[in-house]
Amino acid sequence: MRLTTTTFLLALALPAQAEVLCPDSIEVNQHATVTGDWTVSYTEPPLRLTGVTIYDGPPSQNHKVKPFSVKSTRGELRVSWRLPESKRNFHLTCNYERTTASLTALLPPGMNGCNAVFDRRVSYGNEALAVKRMVCN
Repeated sequence: MRLTTTTFLLALALPAQAEVLCPDSIEVNQHATVTGDWTVSYTEPPLRLTGVTIYDGPPSQNHKVKPFSVKSTRGELRVSWRLPESKRNFHLTCNYERTTASLTALLPPGMNGCNAVFDRRVSYGNEALAVKRMVCN
């Protein structure tokens, strides 16, 4: 009983660790206006996640966090970022195929790092690889 109570109290004392994930895909509404004999067509959504960028401060200041580790295997590229203490807040930007739309989120304080696994067998041009998994915690 004493061990169970101690374990329970230790679990309560540990801070809850949040996770931040880029959505796997997004929907983007586009509208093109053309003149003459042109017709407009659109590709089918969803637009899949193809890139992850971590910023130290707002993305507009362009202070990109360099990866701590990049490991390449036959079919995957594994990228890890460490998030040390900073006076600025860290931001996560998620990029998607076939669109200039991107998503940016402010990472909560206390995040230690981010990890992404890219599929080297699936690319979308401009050297953008499909993201298999990614998480910041």
